[in-house]
Amino acid sequence: MPKYIDINVPAQTIKTSYTVSAFLDDTELYTGATNALATQLNMTTSFYRFINIKVNDDKAVLLTTDKTAVDSDENITLLINGREVKFKVTAINEKVQFLGIYFNMEGKKAQLIKQLRNIVRLAVVTMNRKRITPDHVIYLFNKVLISQMEYLIQVDIFTEGECTSIMAPMRRILHHKANLHNTLSN
Repeated sequence: MPKYIDINVPAQTIKTSYTVSAFLDDTELYTGATNALATQLNMTTSFYRFINIKVNDDKAVLLTTDKTAVDSDENITLLINGREVKFKVTAINEKVQFLGIYFNMEGKKAQLIKQLRNIVRLAVVTMNRKRITPDHVIYLFNKVLISQMEYLIQVDIFTEGECTSIMAPMRRILHHKANLHNTLSN
């Protein structure tokens, strides 16, 4: 492909080799209006066509709080490169997973809290059956659980009460492994 350095100088062709290539997986587009979204999608589609990438429109997830452009079938129809494409609008309370993180348009974090509690519960069940010391519990918490949970919570802020309830099983297993009474203060 010709490379243009200066528009007044004829193009020169540069050949190169590479050992790594990448592929497009997840793309996010943010906009304030439906017509602006159509413009963005026209641009991205043009780019995809230019670099020969096939995109499956059926896998698209559309989140919106503006219901004015939504039809009776819960779709928004956009004109993309001369053809009408229907996008299914995700319900405002439905959870959506993007790059492993769940969220919804209402901003409710009940699903995320449930997922975090499940991570802690599974770890506690596994540790409860093992002959480990309190130091092992602390190490597993700091090196394994925190990293798993940190990735998931990067889009939310939790209250102290929510954190306390999520971590309660972890404190119980630590008390158990340290042979401390479960009513001892945290």
